[in-house]
Amino acid sequence: MTATVKANGRGPATRPKAPPVVPKGQIGAPSRRPHPARWALAVVLVIVVAVAGLLNVSLVSTMSHRSSYLAMAHTVGAGQIITAADLQTVDLAGASNLNALAASQRSAVVGRAATVTLEAHSLVPAGAVGTPTGLPAGQILVALGLKTGQYPPALRQGDHVMIVGTGSGSGLGGAAAGAVNDAAGTALVADSRVMAVGQAALGSGSDEVVVSVAVDGPSAARVAGAASVGKVSVVLLAGGQ
Repeated sequence: MTATVKANGRGPATRPKAPPVVPKGQIGAPSRRPHPARWALAVVLVIVVAVAGLLNVSLVSTMSHRSSYLAMAHTVGAGQIITAADLQTVDLAGASNLNALAASQRSAVVGRAATVTLEAHSLVPAGAVGTPTGLPAGQILVALGLKTGQYPPALRQGDHVMIVGTGSGSGLGGAAAGAVNDAAGTALVADSRVMAVGQAALGSGSDEVVVSVAVDGPSAARVAGAASVGKVSVVLLAGGQ
């Protein structure tokens, strides 16, 4: 019940109500609105986390992708012919940006000259092979896989040799049999220049030596046919180089 008092004897007056009580600690407290700088920092953090996640996914994807590349099994000097035995294949992950030749390009490398020295166990860089140095016009490079007894031990690049068929094609089929039968015991090429002498591929367990020779077009098929069945030898001609 509200008490009343007389003011100057003129009748009742209402006592003024007490002001509202403000809880302790809130007197003069400013309103708590998020500061713009805090919002900006939160946005930056979210962006950083998102970018880091994307980079991580990209890195994992790149590292899990493996590709095959050509590598050198033996050192080949600048200007020397690269043979099949000089090459090997390696699988690498995350190497898509390497300036190296893919393993699928092996056939385009064999028989061509190195434009720079290619060290053993190194990748074959793009542009490191060119045309066979010194290969006479109209001649073809043929690789012969020869074992001990089928070539002179001192044979080297630049030598001139006679290529001889050494056996019958009996029991063989196709072009190989025809080539060996036609040339059994006879000279396939009277004078051929040795373009390169290389060893068998590392880890092959073979004592085979790969001799690359330059022969004329008509003789190439006969020589390759005999070589494919191991029925060929080379004889060093007098005068060497």
